[in-house]
Amino acid sequence: MVDGYNSADLRGTLWNKLTDFASYNGLPWCILGDFNAYLYSHKKEGSSPVTSAALSGLQECMQDSHLIDCPFTGCFYTWSNKQDADSRIACKLDTVLINLSWLSRFPDSITEFLISGISNHSPMVISVHTGRGMGTKDYRYFNTWDEELDFLRVVEEAWHIPVQGIPMYMFITRLKNVKQHLINWRKSRFKNYSAQVEAAKDHLIYVQQ
Repeated sequence: MVDGYNSADLRGTLWNKLTDFASYNGLPWCILGDFNAYLYSHKKEGSSPVTSAALSGLQECMQDSHLIDCPFTGCFYTWSNKQDADSRIACKLDTVLINLSWLSRFPDSITEFLISGISNHSPMVISVHTGRGMGTKDYRYFNTWDEELDFLRVVEEAWHIPVQGIPMYMFITRLKNVKQHLINWRKSRFKNYSAQVEAAKDHLIYVQQ
């Protein structure tokens, strides 16, 4: 994980270390974080334009280390000073770099830069496999459920369903009963829950953009 220096001279130490590491390590590897450096001049908005000198350090390091920029989706600019109008600066300082062995081992690798929220930086999510989603879905509990008036009633009714057996079996069975009743309750109560969540995310993205 990288947190690049503000000084170009100090960042040179990082470039040298990456180049040295790449010279003897042929295994799949990646490095990610805030490099505090630009790959391309068009990935900055506001303030002074990006100079060729500001690009050379990271670009030359990638060439010497045989690293490539992992394909990405999501936010085009990954950092912002959170200011408005003329004082606003936004740019792509966060990057995921992978070597050729990584690309060969994980050809479907992709990075998603999420909406920054209250942070100055966008969170990064790296996926190395596509086509997931097979099998059963995970059970997820949402904290907002306990704000519903009939939530505790559903839990209590499921918990008190008569169960016979040793204490551990009774405990596990009651947990399963509660889970199944909550699943049924969720399906009837929150029919458009996913759509509402997506609508809220879209509104958040609209406001932040």
